[in-house]
Amino acid sequence: MARAAVGVAATLALFAGLLIHKQVAAQTKELDLKLERERVFDGDEEPFCQMTCRAEINAVNLDTLAMIWVKGTGESIELLKVKESDDGNSFSVEEISGHSKIETNRWQIVVSRMNAEICDSSYFLCEAISINSCGKPKRAIATAWPSVSQTDQSDASTDPAVVSALGRKLADATALLQMFNMSFQNLLANREAERDERSQILERLSELEQKASSTASPESTCGCETITNKLDSLESRLAKLENQTRAEATQTPITVCERGMNELTNEPYVLMVLDTLGTQIRCDAQTDGGGWIVIQRRTNADVDFNKAWNEYRNGFGDLSGNFWLGNDAISKLTAGPSARADHSSPISPITVLVAW
Repeated sequence: MARAAVGVAATLALFAGLLIHKQVAAQTKELDLKLERERVFDGDEEPFCQMTCRAEINAVNLDTLAMIWVKGTGESIELLKVKESDDGNSFSVEEISGHSKIETNRWQIVVSRMNAEICDSSYFLCEAISINSCGKPKRAIATAWPSVSQTDQSDASTDPAVVSALGRKLADATALLQMFNMSFQNLLANREAERDERSQILERLSELEQKASSTASPESTCGCETITNKLDSLESRLAKLENQTRAEATQTPITVCERGMNELTNEPYVLMVLDTLGTQIRCDAQTDGGGWIVIQRRTNADVDFNKAWNEYRNGFGDLSGNFWLGNDAISKLTAGPSARADHSSPISPITVLVAW
């Protein structure tokens, strides 16, 4: 246990030795946080110490500013914590006294008088909590380490209470350094990714420029002719497809109905979808050899034919029973160039009315 304490003490002594007689500030573009310590001599009196915790604000919302005293024994005391409305607040803790001073862009906690021995042997923190643009709190810390001699430090480092207190501070400092290191590594990784992306974009632009240059050069004439020939071939095929589609569109609906008769069994009628109408039709498969499109069927009184004009225009009933195909459908059936209005030939019939 004693060896462990001595080992920790040695590590802490080395770490503290790097920071003796120095103040550590926190500075960003939004906030400049400092903790300044000054020894004052006033005539024949014993020298005393003054300390200022100062936050210079630039484009940030400061929530609180606090000054914390950590004794040599490890005990910590919050001397004063202020908000924006706490200008002129004062404090007096043991032999330390001071006040706050709040201005538009500068917040201060001033220790106006402090025993020099306490000042030299204690650890002080200046802590600022600000609110970022996302509404989340952000912490910044400035520190002032004890200003003790190396001899005094070596003696103090063997005190278990001091070792424990410094151990906690070292752990806090280590965690803070790790956090800074992670943030720095993330920043480096983001910048590296941005450089890679920028490099890829530049390479792609270079490739496109080379392709554009080669396309415009005389050597690319052969390639252009090949592309032109392919385009001509595609246009020719497209024209054939258009002609074929146009020819199919001019076929009479009767051809479709007759084809249905040939493809299906010898049923009395067949229900088929006619593309030109976009709806289903009933094909008579018996009358005069079949192949007739039925526009009306009324064999009983299941369907009321006393309808309004809109219903006769759109059609009504059931194709498997009694129905009226519809005026719009009949108009389309009889509007084709090859449609016939007479029923003289069973080869090219258009409609049949089934009597009731």
